[in-house]
Amino acid sequence: MCVSDPAIAEQYVLPGLREAERAGAELVVLDNSANRRYTSIAAAYNDGAERSHGRFLVFVHQDVRFAGPETYAALERFVSTTRFGVAGPSGIVGTRLYYSDTEVLRTDPGLAVTEPIRADLLDEALFVVERNVWEREPFRPAVTRGFHLCAAEYSLRMVTSGEAVYLVPLAFAHFNLGPAARNESETAVRKRRHVLNWVTSALDLQRRYPGRRIVTPQGVIGPRLLFGYALFYGICGAVAPRLSLRVIDGFTNSGTYHGLNRFLKGLQYHR
Repeated sequence: MCVSDPAIAEQYVLPGLREAERAGAELVVLDNSANRRYTSIAAAYNDGAERSHGRFLVFVHQDVRFAGPETYAALERFVSTTRFGVAGPSGIVGTRLYYSDTEVLRTDPGLAVTEPIRADLLDEALFVVERNVWEREPFRPAVTRGFHLCAAEYSLRMVTSGEAVYLVPLAFAHFNLGPAARNESETAVRKRRHVLNWVTSALDLQRRYPGRRIVTPQGVIGPRLLFGYALFYGICGAVAPRLSLRVIDGFTNSGTYHGLNRFLKGLQYHR
């Protein structure tokens, strides 16, 4: 796990990871909060994998909360009985989104992962790779240069090389907290950088897989999605960071946004 904000990690993911550690798991924490040693999540994950010793490598975000011991038991059952390249609890099958994230399933229960199924692409909040697969195919910082879409690139690479990508029902919650800041203005600046970093990662992915229609949980990577991200968070944030942050956050927390978002994603996924 790569930590950019120790307070968030302590509040959310670390209690569950320490519980897993007491049960025998190995915990590797990479502190990226002070010196910003890592400029990409792919480089951080490669470093973490090199430091670890287990057969299976689990990569997780700092703002994830596990449901409890049943999550670890379900993961252990899956990895001990299934051959796979990469697996995780949320992602894409064809053009359909699936989630194990309890925060998402509160409003969209129809998206639930109910059994292990083959997938095309995984979300990166939580995913697992077998060590011998990672040794053969480590993460690629040159392809995903920022802190987004690392699991998406890895999924595409596994599919291309004939390895299985799996969705697995694992109860957890991802809170999408983003970068912390001291005040509203700094939050706006950091949020804008965060989203523009996602756009950069998406463009990297598109260049690495030219001509391929890449469906992510955020939408289909293409001009419309990238322009929308850049417009709302980049241009608006640069002109009026505090105002745009209030408007955007207020809108994205509304029922209207979630309904519109599902409708627009439906258009993208099924065109």
